[in-house]
Amino acid sequence: MRAPMVTMTLAGAVVTLFALAGQPDVLLLHPGDGAARPWSWLTAHFVHLSFDHLLWDALAFVVLGAAIELKSRRRLLATLLGSTVGISGFLVLTQPELPAYAGLSGIDAALTTAVAVQLWRAGSTDRKLGAALGLAFVGKLIAENLTGGVLFAGDTSQHAASVHVVGALLGGIVAATPFRAESGRPCATPPLLPAGEPGG
Repeated sequence: MRAPMVTMTLAGAVVTLFALAGQPDVLLLHPGDGAARPWSWLTAHFVHLSFDHLLWDALAFVVLGAAIELKSRRRLLATLLGSTVGISGFLVLTQPELPAYAGLSGIDAALTTAVAVQLWRAGSTDRKLGAALGLAFVGKLIAENLTGGVLFAGDTSQHAASVHVVGALLGGIVAATPFRAESGRPCATPPLLPAGEPGG
């Protein structure tokens, strides 16, 4: 079985960035200035404002990202790209007054939904696990939006709760999108490859 190299490389880069540069303002997303700083639509998600913020986000990213990448690297990359651009666009359009945004937690929300759908499609015991993960995550999102706080993310800002909802929706859209099989033939449903078979 191949290693989840994309997941581990990105996680390593996030940790290295925090250790060497901290929170460089040039990489943060300032929603009111988003059109003038297009690179920050991507880079902001990999910057963290504190060690606690980094710890929770990076741990979730490694576990969830690896679970998807070991099945399909292509689906992982699509989830990452869709969630980074989608979340940034949401903030630029709806919260231009926000001073700055940073962190992986929105991407983690997208990955959580993607993993839940992946498990559900696998059937048998995995389907029960996928349903349990999905229901638990929906409960987390409801609690965050009712209280204005954030659970298990190292981020207490009010905007984060809405970002998690957007990330979860984007992850679900990617998870439900038909992808081509590794042979190049179109698939009616997102491919979920058995253990031991090469993936995206």
